[in-house]
Amino acid sequence: MQDEPGASELLDAVARFLRDDLGRLGPGETRFHALVTANAVDLARREIDLAPGFDEAERQRLSVLLGEDGDCRTLNALLCARLRSGALAADDPLVGEHLWLTTMEKLAVDQPHYSANLRARKMVRPTRFTDSHLRAADEKGGATNARKTKHESSH
Repeated sequence: MQDEPGASELLDAVARFLRDDLGRLGPGETRFHALVTANAVDLARREIDLAPGFDEAERQRLSVLLGEDGDCRTLNALLCARLRSGALAADDPLVGEHLWLTTMEKLAVDQPHYSANLRARKMVRPTRFTDSHLRAADEKGGATNARKTKHESSH
């Protein structure tokens, strides 16, 4: 185990500096580049914090859906092949649930504050797959959202 602060905390501190200090004090172009860089650092932090759990959840769903085991890349290729061949129906509710959850997971990492993502998250969607990992990401993202500046929250 590494000592504190960990990678996530370090990236969070860098993003805060870029957003709150450099982004607020710099001239227009510097401010813009600081905010873009802060957003990239935030994305890297979410990737570190969330992607491993989402990848495992996706792999487990694919394994259930396909009755096979393997890594995400292999199982996704198999899913595509079965959909193309008709061995698996695109309108199968379990396929739709898997694709919905996978999309929500990817948005939680890439664009957690995107308005369409936020609206979609509030939709009640029955699922046979567990999505507790998405709720945990929402809670973690909520803490990040509380730190966002007025400028960023309007985008």
